Amino acid sequence: TDYIIPRLFFETAKKHASKSSLGKKPEKGRPYAYISYAELEKRVRYMAAAMLDMGVEARDRVAIMSENAPEWVISDLGIMSSGALNVPVYPTLTHEQLEYILNNCEAKGIVVSNNTHYQKVMRIWEQVPTLKFIIYVDPVVEDANCSIETLSFAALLEKGEASLSEHEATIQERIDGT
Repeated sequence: TDYIIPRLFFETAKKHASKSSLGKKPEKGRPYAYISYAELEKRVRYMAAAMLDMGVEARDRVAIMSENAPEWVISDLGIMSSGALNVPVYPTLTHEQLEYILNNCEAKGIVVSNNTHYQKVMRIWEQVPTLKFIIYVDPVVEDANCSIETLSFAALLEKGEASLSEHEATIQERIDGT
């Protein structure tokens, strides 16, 4: 069998469905909150379906500008499961560096973790003609002048959940590389 990351992930998730997969510390002094592999698999599938809803085609590029977090992993696996390519972007980059990378890879979208990263995108979105959507994890101060589709991560997963049945065959084809 080919060692394709999404395929290996789904095999692992199926084998370990009830075990903990990802954890996140909700706030200082609180214990880590974990999600199971089964829950992670659902979220990855929702992300992949949402990417297809957003017009992502096989081999398109979608950037992720985020610190290490469960949403980074879900985005990474969801983007790959949609047939697209993930372009990780260091959160410490300046807006000029971000503009260069997004243009160079012709990014169709970007996932940002917080308002700081969102504001970097707001400084450059008009100079990145391929950019069609922005997804944010933590709340942001949205720029009313931005004409690019902008969604919260939670809303994106809801969108994917609503359309998963419609996209399931395409997702499987893209995971299988057919």
